[in-house]
Amino acid sequence: MVRKAKWLLAGLGFVAWAGSAQACGDGGCEMRWGLKSPHLSCAGRAVLSPGNDSRMNLLFLMADRAGKGPVSTPGPDLSGYGYGRSFFEWSMLRSAFTPARSGDEESRASDGSRCDSLAGGASAFRAALAASGIASGEQQQLIAARERVQLACGGTQQTLAEWPAGVASAKGQAFIGYLKAAEQFYTGDWDAARSGFAALRSAKELWVAETATYMLARVDLNAAIAPALGDYGSFEKDKVDMAAVTRAANALQAYFRAFPKGRYGASARGLVRRALWLTGNVKLLAREYSRMLGEAPVGEEAAAALVEEIDIKLLTQVNSADGIEDPLLVATLDLMAMRDADYEGDERDKSAMLSAAALDGQQPVFAARPDLGSLLSANHAYYVAGDMKRVLALVPDDARQPAYGPVAFSRQYLRGMALAALKDRNEAGFWLELIGGAKLPWQRALVELALAMNYERSDRLGSVFAKDSLVKDATIRSILLSNVAGAGLLRQQASDASLDRAEREVALYTLLDKQLQRGLYGAFVSDLALLGVVPRNPAGESEYVAQPSLDPFREPRVSDGYPCAQLAANARALAANPRDTKARLCLGDFWRLNGFDRAGEYRAAPKADELGGFAVAFAEQPLARSDFYREIIADPAAAANDKAYALYRAVMCYAPSGSNDCGGAGYTPAQRRAYFQQLKRNYPQSPWAQKLRSYW
Repeated sequence: MVRKAKWLLAGLGFVAWAGSAQACGDGGCEMRWGLKSPHLSCAGRAVLSPGNDSRMNLLFLMADRAGKGPVSTPGPDLSGYGYGRSFFEWSMLRSAFTPARSGDEESRASDGSRCDSLAGGASAFRAALAASGIASGEQQQLIAARERVQLACGGTQQTLAEWPAGVASAKGQAFIGYLKAAEQFYTGDWDAARSGFAALRSAKELWVAETATYMLARVDLNAAIAPALGDYGSFEKDKVDMAAVTRAANALQAYFRAFPKGRYGASARGLVRRALWLTGNVKLLAREYSRMLGEAPVGEEAAAALVEEIDIKLLTQVNSADGIEDPLLVATLDLMAMRDADYEGDERDKSAMLSAAALDGQQPVFAARPDLGSLLSANHAYYVAGDMKRVLALVPDDARQPAYGPVAFSRQYLRGMALAALKDRNEAGFWLELIGGAKLPWQRALVELALAMNYERSDRLGSVFAKDSLVKDATIRSILLSNVAGAGLLRQQASDASLDRAEREVALYTLLDKQLQRGLYGAFVSDLALLGVVPRNPAGESEYVAQPSLDPFREPRVSDGYPCAQLAANARALAANPRDTKARLCLGDFWRLNGFDRAGEYRAAPKADELGGFAVAFAEQPLARSDFYREIIADPAAAANDKAYALYRAVMCYAPSGSNDCGGAGYTPAQRRAYFQQLKRNYPQSPWAQKLRSYW
């Protein structure tokens, strides 16, 4: 241990180095339901890729080297975020590897308050007293005195009037000296704490001597960080007291020399890593993390905690993998350096990304892991160079294995992505072969996603919903039904009693909604009969996220003042005459009263390269109730009460937010004012004129 500590501490006298942070934490997840993952997202996937959070990539790499995978299977997507079985957040992945973990999921290794250790040290203090041979009366006084130290972290000004006066033994006095220095440490009086602990390094009581020697390093690390801490939890690394860091390094060396097998060895090594981080000594810090990665027990809490520490202290602090020799760390940093940008839509210059020359220069790092080295080269060819044929050359077809670890699966998935980009006629066959070995959690759903996208883009959408289809993921099927399925397929799925009730409900809701929105009134009336064959939704049954409810069609609200017939009767009237004034006003009220207003804004259409974004089965343009009102207001044949209601509703489209809730082109403020004045002038006795007090 002493030998290791020496090289770890060798460079701590250097000036602090500041790297540019690269974001990799959770910041609001947005699933990209496509094959490629070029932009950072906290919605990760079971493929080593630039878009994954760096913690995810590193944990997968650790698992791959250990020959392990997630030990628990993800359950139904009940989180409300639409992950399906294809995506996960860091906390979900961490739990899949360590399902028995306890405590705060967002805890961070080595980043707690200095007070965190105080309560946990109570048992060690009592044990040391019990082994000291101190008289029981003095022991009780010392245990009570420790309560005074506890108050230093309790947010209270209350203290004991005096330290115990009845502790006379030399050993007891050593414990009193320790408690006094500890209180000064926890209150942030660094100079006094340093002096107090320094005086105890040669104490006769071994526990006091070792603890004081160890605490000297803690004192100076806390003193170093104190000026860098802002009022609101910010940390300004350039304000770290580097002289205090150097003193801490010296104190750690002294501890390891004096106590090579000391009780605080693991904690002291953590302090070494913190000191290396503060000084920016990337090479030594990475070397220590490399050692720890080789020893970390994948599947246990310690491994996940180590990943989080590495992410905070190393991965987000450097611009490149220069000077780092561990293949797992280099691979994780390389994938980060291949990202297009931190956020989608903010493209960055390709020249700022990892260069092919830099990647070639790293090949000695991957001498023992050529599969990982070629995976990185293939990712570079795909995401940076856009050379799909090179991807195929780097990753031979191996899609018929019984199972895949994370690296092997990532290689084959990347090959499939290249086939898709080249529009290779054998792409679907490749995915069908790969799916048999996609056994680890989240792997199969990704293959299903790729297969579904191939079927969608080759005009074989029906293959996704065939009886023998391998595309089972409920969310993938829901996205296709909601966005690209035509009336025939929607009707087929809604009518099939052998299917999951939730899928049938999605299909029928989409069918009825799109028919009504596009003025297909006759078909809508006919298909309303399917409400009788689709079972109602038992609470909690479905794994569809934000699944639409058929209740607005089963038991719609049709009126809150303006007299309206039932929905089916209005639809029949519109089928006979699409310009029926009352029926259009009532259809507008149906949309307004049943939550359809602005619904499209919350389910934006997928992009062209995403699942469900290839084509639209319904060619008709959606209707908007704002257009109904405009047309009725301009219609000289419209009845006075109907026209007054249309004026009222046109203005109310903007109440109270000032933004348009009615869809369509909307109305300018000047037009709204004109409608308001027209209603008040022409129809002053109508209930609508009397209800409307202003315009927005």
